[in-house]
Amino acid sequence: MSSKKQLAVNFLAQILFSVINLTISFFLVPHIVKSLNASAYAFINLSNDIVNYATLITVALNSIAGRYITLEIHKKKYKEANIYYNSVLIANIIMSLVLLVPMLLFIIFIDSFLDVPTNIVGDVRLLFLIVFVNFIMSLITSVFSSTTFITNKLYLSSIASIFSQIARCLVLLFLFGLFKTNVWFVGAASFASTLVIAISNYIFTRKLLPELKIDFKQFNMKYTMEMLKNGVWNSVSRLSGILQTGLDLLLSNIFIGAVAMGIISLPRTITSIVFSLFGSISSIFNPNIMQAYAKNDYESIKRQLIFAIKFTGTISNAFIAVFITMGLHFYNLWVPTEDCGFLYFLSVISMISFVITLPLEPVYCVHTSANKIKQPALVALGLSILTVAIVLIGVMLIDDDHIKLLLIYGTSTITGLLKNIIYLPVYTAKIIDEKWSLLYPSMLKNVLIVICTSALGLVLKNFMWHSSWILFFITCMILGLLFLYINFMINFNNEEKKEFIKIFKKAKKMLN
Repeated sequence: MSSKKQLAVNFLAQILFSVINLTISFFLVPHIVKSLNASAYAFINLSNDIVNYATLITVALNSIAGRYITLEIHKKKYKEANIYYNSVLIANIIMSLVLLVPMLLFIIFIDSFLDVPTNIVGDVRLLFLIVFVNFIMSLITSVFSSTTFITNKLYLSSIASIFSQIARCLVLLFLFGLFKTNVWFVGAASFASTLVIAISNYIFTRKLLPELKIDFKQFNMKYTMEMLKNGVWNSVSRLSGILQTGLDLLLSNIFIGAVAMGIISLPRTITSIVFSLFGSISSIFNPNIMQAYAKNDYESIKRQLIFAIKFTGTISNAFIAVFITMGLHFYNLWVPTEDCGFLYFLSVISMISFVITLPLEPVYCVHTSANKIKQPALVALGLSILTVAIVLIGVMLIDDDHIKLLLIYGTSTITGLLKNIIYLPVYTAKIIDEKWSLLYPSMLKNVLIVICTSALGLVLKNFMWHSSWILFFITCMILGLLFLYINFMINFNNEEKKEFIKIFKKAKKMLN
């Protein structure tokens, strides 16, 4: 399969997966909020956040393992690839056993750690148990997930994810259809989803990389420590991410209460889906960037990186402008019983940050490929500590709960934006031996385009419709296509436009 066709297939599969995931959340959230309340729904997000805290221990190894296995496979050093492969598998099993005890203790005494409404303590406890078991299964089987990346067949991973979302949907329909609404239903559905992905990734590994075989005797402590040594900075980066944005629900629960956590969880759901969607879109370029690095082809890395940033930015800019234009109407239709104006305001804060953040997602593959992750991790950690300090001091000095929520939600956006504007583009350009200003023209274009298209959208929406879901989606579709065209015409030169069109044409062929 050609490089362009692989990009098209990977792009289409990632989009289909994201659409299914978005559809499930679209129907699920208002149903839970209506049947229970927003604070009950927030515990679903909080359970996932706390699992992310546990990944601080595991991410050092698993975030870097794919790089080592990929490079050895491309160099046809299958013996070394197998040692890395089996070392990761055994290490993950050991880490799962280590994490089991603190997880169980937290579940048993959950109402001592968190503000949990007494009427749902048992349900929340069961939710956390299922989510933690899901995490352990995902951890043990994570080594199989790198196969589609190594072989640049990410579309297979996305197809598996689509089937996993179908399984998730079926479990949700079964449980919500037969029983009274409960928060742990979502955990059970996620478990079914993870099980499908785990089985699929194992099958892909057997079929695509028969050279990799499970053999516990090949566990090598030296190889494991090598990966841990280089991957520890990914743990620092993950810690930074948790301090930056992963504590908002927990801090809201502790310093304000479960109701406040419920309010903040709704815009968090939207921004998490958006971030995941565009992380998936940007990831379709990662295999080619890593292969170019393995060949020391810096010119190819530069060309692919700039195209990836423009490609991701073109789509994300259109989405952001549509949301800024129509976001308030979305919340009024989606969760009409909540304070929609405040929810929209919180979401716009994130969207402003996304104008810079989302298009820059491809740069992280350059850092990983070059094994240059120490300095970004330290910079991110410093900013994250500053963020937490500002928030903790603020919530203790401020009495108004809305301002507290705004502080908790908004501070990380400002500090993260500063990092992405001032530091990240310069460091990335340095890695590939280019001028410090390499990425700034594209970044500036994105900002100007979003400002102009958002202003245009706010004018045009007065002549369009948004009083029902059907009219809302028609309006969003019209605006989205218009904004996408504007981005396409401004962002790309003639040669890049041809590349962009080829990817979409190939994707369109596969739909027919």
